Amino acid sequence: MSPPDRRSHPRFPFHSRGTIAIDGRPYQGTLLDISARGCLFVTDAGTRFALGRSCQVRVRHAPRRDSPSFGGVLTHCHEHLLGVEFVDIGADAQATLHQIVEMNLAPAKLLERELPALLR
Repeated sequence: MSPPDRRSHPRFPFHSRGTIAIDGRPYQGTLLDISARGCLFVTDAGTRFALGRSCQVRVRHAPRRDSPSFGGVLTHCHEHLLGVEFVDIGADAQATLHQIVEMNLAPAKLLERELPALLR
């Protein structure tokens, strides 16, 4: 039996190139999924990072010339996979997250749904 999902917001598949900056150093990679509160990022080069480190995730989002950026904290690190919890997201960043979900998957209200509601 798998452990219960502890996320408070469901994540949605979102395959987009991006950059994660940790300690000011950028690492190229791909976002695998995204939610209102975090994302899963896979780096092109496997590097170990300490959990709790501050980071900045920049997403390549086609309709915008500027790439949206989200501040966060590393909550998971396994080989190339990095789990990021977004912190202190402003109104502009929140609007961008809603736009990403709307354009790629479904209505923005799905960002606020809990996992059991999505499985019904």
